[in-house]
Amino acid sequence: MEELQEDGGAGQGLKILVVAHEKELNGASLSLLDIIDYLSVRHQFWVVTSYGDGPFYETMKERNIHIVVQPFERWMVRKNHPLKWPLKSLRWRLIESNKNRKTAYEIAKVIQENNIDLIYTNTRVIDIGLRCARLTGKPHVWHFREFGEEDFDMYPLVTAREHFGRIGKNTDVIICNSRAVYAKFLKKIHGKAKLCVVYNGVAKPEQKSQHTNEKVRFLITGRISRAKGQLDAVLAVNELVKRGYTEFELLVAGPQSENYLELQREAEKNRGMIKFLGMRTDMPYLRSITDVELVCSRMEAFGRVTVEAMLAGNPVIGKNAGGTTELIEEGKNGFLYEPGNIKELADKMEKLIKEPARIKEIGEYAAEYAKDRFLIEVCAKKIEEIFIEVCKN
Repeated sequence: MEELQEDGGAGQGLKILVVAHEKELNGASLSLLDIIDYLSVRHQFWVVTSYGDGPFYETMKERNIHIVVQPFERWMVRKNHPLKWPLKSLRWRLIESNKNRKTAYEIAKVIQENNIDLIYTNTRVIDIGLRCARLTGKPHVWHFREFGEEDFDMYPLVTAREHFGRIGKNTDVIICNSRAVYAKFLKKIHGKAKLCVVYNGVAKPEQKSQHTNEKVRFLITGRISRAKGQLDAVLAVNELVKRGYTEFELLVAGPQSENYLELQREAEKNRGMIKFLGMRTDMPYLRSITDVELVCSRMEAFGRVTVEAMLAGNPVIGKNAGGTTELIEEGKNGFLYEPGNIKELADKMEKLIKEPARIKEIGEYAAEYAKDRFLIEVCAKKIEEIFIEVCKN
């Protein structure tokens, strides 16, 4: 076990142990980072991670956050090969669950030695937090930032009854990042756990779009996969070209996470209209040179990219599913299209290509809308109130 004992930046307030799951700085980890940045003025944080290297680890080190590195396994994984699922489940029960049990005992020592007040788990896909809560009797707050099954094809390696039963029994509060997530789990989880909704918070962007492009520039971001829906965007481009439109382009930003032959085949039809940018670490700049953002994900639990786009002053055209539905007001800060309806997506894109003056108008409303509802200050204050209330009981 590796533990860095630098000063966490606060001498007062709560001592909070965060259980994180990613090596990279993806949406869930970025949202966690925003919360830590805002609350570390008043509270101390210890972060548990499986990875002793990578962007997440390095970012925690830069902030002088206490880091506890311990190996543990996820109790939810992708069901890529259904025929292999029984073997994965058996391996979990015979090997990986026992590994997590031993890890939980090690982390419990850190909790006791440092008089930790609260355990906070940042994702549904790991069970270390509930194990530590059971061992130490400390309050446990669990943040559900994903559906799991619908958005990432991730399923529990135990039965649903065991999965939700253990969550309900070993959790005090479950924070859902949208009403859609709340609705999914409300009737599934029983026991002492209480559910509430707190939308993700996002830091105010350093740059805003000026909308001075000669061609309307659309942007879609995220790892390239079927779940993120880049194919919808490419098919909509092809539809617009058939209609005779050429004064626009589509930027696709994100690493390729699977062999996506259908996307490649469709993109080749109008390669000059579509630019694949790969992994980008300069998203504020990229948004500043973009006009409209597309969110075509199969089922976003919340939609951090939607809010980031709005704060940058860009309208969003999103799929009418999951948490995206809660963020977009039709015709005011963006537009919605029905899942699978590529022509409707093309219609919404066409509307803005034909009326570019509306882009800036809608973008300005979007920026104010997001600023009033989704800045990190709003989110972090609500989460802080939950932490304090849980520790009182």
